Amino acid sequence: MADRRVQMALGDFRFELGRSDYERMAQTLTWRWARQDVVGTTPVHQFVGEGARTLQLYGAVFASRQGTGVLDGLERAARQKKPLRLADAFGRFLGWWVITSLRLEARHLLEGTALEERYTLSLNWWGERP
Repeated sequence: MADRRVQMALGDFRFELGRSDYERMAQTLTWRWARQDVVGTTPVHQFVGEGARTLQLYGAVFASRQGTGVLDGLERAARQKKPLRLADAFGRFLGWWVITSLRLEARHLLEGTALEERYTLSLNWWGERP
């Protein structure tokens, strides 16, 4: 993926500058701690493992520049119901991820067509290997 216009690739879908780019990305890492009540004192916590690792991408597509249907590829990827390879702009492998949600918000409608479509894509870490 040497094309400098590509920000990231998820499966066959490419986040491309000026077409389907994302504006910001948020990652959440969690750790699991089990609470154990102790008689006569405050509860203690025991580490039981790493929790979920999630990634959210936020972006917008403008029909005047990109046309309509640009985000259909994300929906097709989600409907594959399988982990997808994630790679950054330099082709570095970032692991396998699953799409857990895709939120689309149409704005500035003109005769029923969205002139701006904002999206939030939520991914969960699946692992290093499929």
